[in-house]
Amino acid sequence: MAAKKLRVHIENTRNKAGIFHTLPAHWAAACARHRALARHIGDVSFGWDGDVLESALGDADLVIGVPARRNNLASVHRGCGGCTPPRPASTACCPSIGCRAA
Repeated sequence: MAAKKLRVHIENTRNKAGIFHTLPAHWAAACARHRALARHIGDVSFGWDGDVLESALGDADLVIGVPARRNNLASVHRGCGGCTPPRPASTACCPSIGCRAA
């Protein structure tokens, strides 16, 4: 029996610098670089400033880039490469933005 593929939602915020945005082209390039991992990913959606966030939260297995105000999530990956495992949603994950869990 094949394993269930992960449903991923990527949330972007327009008021953040472009370096913090994950666009479909970025995602495709990452999948091309990491094909073995990409085989485990199913549907991927992209949102901006919460435009489709509520509906995405209904079926997403993994949400990347959730705005900090979404503290009802158990864990959040906010794009900082130095944080493993994911931090609780109520904490920042990068020392430069005041990480309380580092």
